[in-house]
This record gives sequence, C-alpha cells and structure tokens, in this order.
Amino acid sequence: MAEKRVRFLTPDEKMSSLGKHSRIEERMEGDPNAFISVLINGNCFQFLDKYICNDRDGGIEAATVLTHAIGGWLHEWSFEVMPLMIRVSGNQEWLSDAYFDANVIPNRANFGWFLQGFHSVESLVEFVHTEDRISMPAYRGRSLVDILKVNLADPHCKLILFGSDIDDRVHRVVQDSDSVTEKLMVFENSRGAPSLTTRLPDLKGYRSQ
Repeated sequence: MAEKRVRFLTPDEKMSSLGKHSRIEERMEGDPNAFISVLINGNCFQFLDKYICNDRDGGIEAATVLTHAIGGWLHEWSFEVMPLMIRVSGNQEWLSDAYFDANVIPNRANFGWFLQGFHSVESLVEFVHTEDRISMPAYRGRSLVDILKVNLADPHCKLILFGSDIDDRVHRVVQDSDSVTEKLMVFENSRGAPSLTTRLPDLKGYRSQ
C-alpha cells in the first residue's frame, strides 16, 4: 500500500476550500456539541512582553486578545460560531526562566501569576504544562500531537487550528487520518513567530495525496 503524501494547500486552494465549506456546514448542522480546537505550542508562539509583565491582568488580556483574534479570523471566513477549545502547551519552568533572563519579569513567580489570569477568562482556554497530563478526561495525552490525533477522530471537532512544528510525529498522525483535508489547518513556519495573532493570516490547510 502506497504511503500517503502530505503537503500544504496553495493560497488559491486554501481560499477555494474556505469559500466552499459546504462539507463543514453540513457536519455542523444539528450538532450541539460541535467545537473548534486550537492547539498552540507555547514554546513557538510566545506571549508578548506587554502581557507577561502585567502578571494576572496581563494573562486575562492575553487570553481575551487570543480568543477574539481567532474568533475574528473565523468570522472573516464565515465559519459558524461555536465554542473554541484553546490549548497552549509549554514548559512553565523553561518559559519562566526565559522571561526572567530577558528582564521581562522581576522574578520567576510572575509568570505563574500571568497564567492564573490566563486561565481565569474562559474555561475552554487552558495553558497545559508539557509535563502534566491534560485536565480534561477526553484529552489524556502529554503533547499537542496526542490531542491532534484525538481531535481528528472526534466527529464533534469541526476544525483544528494547529500552531506547532510540523515534525515526523505530526506527519504520521495526519497520514493516518482521513479527515485531514477537511478540518486541519496549520500555522506555517511557526517557529520564531513573534506572536500568534500576527500569524493568523498564515494559516494553511493540509492536503493528502
């Protein structure tokens, strides 16, 4: 059996697929449990300094801006409004050290206060420590790739916005899924991105062939 090859959609293909998303609308209809999953590698997409240095208030603002930015992008493409389940993964200790060493925060504990604010805005927005198990029973995995695999197989998940490195593990997951072309979009060239919201126009879809 030949191996499925995976490539990015071209800009024209992306616009065509988004402009003609009848299959997505069909799957949404009559599904009260429908949701959109947003999976972000926090080590690739770092929070802006202006949010980190404001501790808990900065976390609240960051979560609000992130949610509104993604919602606005979806609205531009006429996607039906539905709950966003946003998971930002990262190593809290490593990020605390990074922001402290860069003189963004006066001590490492400030990043913990920022995360408290980030969690307080919306129950479906969560920072997931890469060494801890996901709190929701349906997502008992240790990485974004684990959650991606679950989301691709979940009929209630109508769209996945994936912001992380596209490594061999990701390729294996998408090659094994028949729903990749319908529901998965990735932030291309995510490493080094200054912030998530500035990368929203760079979302591209996957096509298997």
